[in-house]
Amino acid sequence: MNLLTPENIIILFISTISLTIIFLLITNAYFFRELHHLKVIFSYTLNTIKKLDPEFGTESHIEKMLAKFDNEK
Repeated sequence: MNLLTPENIIILFISTISLTIIFLLITNAYFFRELHHLKVIFSYTLNTIKKLDPEFGTESHIEKMLAKFDNEK
């Protein structure tokens, strides 16, 4: 039985789709790794800031910062 398209076109189509899927999997893994590193770095930075300044991020600290910005205007 003859196919409507030549066999070479089908092989080329399947290989192109396979390479595209492999490329997408690799880029997805790369971005996941980079985002995980950013998450670790960001949480480490916040923990370090809180150790150096235990008042950081508390309600009184936020009120002081807002008052400081209001005075600058």
